Amino acid sequence: METIKELADLRSFIQKKIDETEKKISELESDLETLKRALKSIDELLVKESFKPAIEVASKEKVTTAEETMPSKLISKDGKPLADLKITDTEIIVTPLSELPLDLRAGPLNRFLINRVLLSMQKEDIEKARKGLILEDEILDYEINAKDNKIQRIVIKNYRTPQRLKRIISALRWTINEMAYSKK
Repeated sequence: METIKELADLRSFIQKKIDETEKKISELESDLETLKRALKSIDELLVKESFKPAIEVASKEKVTTAEETMPSKLISKDGKPLADLKITDTEIIVTPLSELPLDLRAGPLNRFLINRVLLSMQKEDIEKARKGLILEDEILDYEINAKDNKIQRIVIKNYRTPQRLKRIISALRWTINEMAYSKK
């Protein structure tokens, strides 16, 4: 009889501990959600406040745009002309030389430039936008215009940083050179 009472007391004690633990877990989950919301709000404020409007920057110093500092021609490492470039603060416009045979279906374009460089950057940006670190309209995007499968123009929008610009131009140089001059 004593054993049954002890077991019943033990069961009651364990049930009380389970109830207390569940209450603590519920409180912790609520705290966690509050902290996550606060962190998201702070991230949004940081993104908004960390970018100064152009008028502020211009009033303090002369603004050097990407157009002023970037080349207007894309040249291969061995000096062959590949394309005309127009680079602004938000986009890169590439117009390959018309005499170059740049097929829209070519491997270097699809496997390297699009899949390994542009889509990789785009995925990074989508993740940053999901976390609230950048705005959705700041996600890298690209468009390739072609006629009869011959590339006429490539437009890459929202490259955002000088490092990405350098990486994209390097990838464009390699891709166009491979497509135009590679002996297959």
